[in-house]
Amino acid sequence: MPEKRPIISTGYAACVLALLGAACGSSTSIDQQGQGRVEVVVATTGSSVDPNGYTVRVQSTAGTGTSTPQEFDANLNDDIVFTQVPAGPATVTLTDVSANCTVPDNPREITVPNQDIVNVRFDVSCS
Repeated sequence: MPEKRPIISTGYAACVLALLGAACGSSTSIDQQGQGRVEVVVATTGSSVDPNGYTVRVQSTAGTGTSTPQEFDANLNDDIVFTQVPAGPATVTLTDVSANCTVPDNPREITVPNQDIVNVRFDVSCS
């Protein structure tokens, strides 16, 4: 299930989690074996931006076929974390983009690491 969080807290949250794990002597990982996380940052610039925002989709292609995609609505400048994504190849797509906006390298082919996080950034330019 995707979760939204402010961009500014990304580094802080990671440090706190790392310190808590080290202080407690825990070896707990962020996801179960065979899963990882995908963090998607959307940054929009331009004079006539998309008023409705976007939809971010993560589609795993790991294993024998494709899985049910995870989708989440994104604001113009947003940070979304998809959890429990099967480790392995996946596609990240930004949809519902206005015709006057461009998104380079969309969709993106990524590899979700086992029990770790992969970062994807979409720079949307509107005119």
